[in-house]
Amino acid sequence: MTRVLEAEPMAAHLGRQLKLDLARPADFSRRALVEARCNALAVGWIDRWPDWPAPALVVHGPPSAGKTHLLSVWAGAAGGEFLEVAALREGSRPRGRRHVAIDDCDGVAGDRTAEEALFHLYNDCMLSGGSLMMTARLPVSRWPIGLPDLASRLRAAPHAPIGAPDDAALIEVLKKHLKDLQLDVPDAVLRYAICHIERSFEAAARFAVFLDRVSLRERKNITLRFVSRVINEFISA
Repeated sequence: MTRVLEAEPMAAHLGRQLKLDLARPADFSRRALVEARCNALAVGWIDRWPDWPAPALVVHGPPSAGKTHLLSVWAGAAGGEFLEVAALREGSRPRGRRHVAIDDCDGVAGDRTAEEALFHLYNDCMLSGGSLMMTARLPVSRWPIGLPDLASRLRAAPHAPIGAPDDAALIEVLKKHLKDLQLDVPDAVLRYAICHIERSFEAAARFAVFLDRVSLRERKNITLRFVSRVINEFISA
């Protein structure tokens, strides 16, 4: 349901204020996935599953590039389960024929227990017909992995980098973040915004949250003039 920033009963307004700092769930469905040139390779690999040449896929890219969203889409299609890096650091791993999704998987690098758990998990997937999808900020070649056998396994797996967004992708990404926050913003305002903030996934995500907070605080409609002022505050914050 789209949030409309018009006059509303005081009780509803106070309720919104109380909920200001509560996290709103993001839409990680395939329908909400932004598909663009920058992530086309990763989307292609997800659509190709289970016809992968190796049991694993590594998607890497900058912060807020939609890696977790891609991972969720794949896990939903594969019936996969999420495994936290913290569990690998404790030596835990799911056994048997399962499909496993690991976010921020470069966090295993340098931790001997986590590296060994991931190595055995990879082998389990290879032997049982399972699959393993991992995300990271950096390509595997830049992970400081101490276990040579794990490094060779991961380097042999398909890699899908997410590149920098073009204007069209950045508009759609910003629109998606705002929609998750129940803000409906005209396309003209979105085009103006991406021309005046840092042109990155992370900046778009941070600006969406900043705009949401200011609009809730001031109960303003999302106009070009309002957004222009908020951008100045965002840049100087």
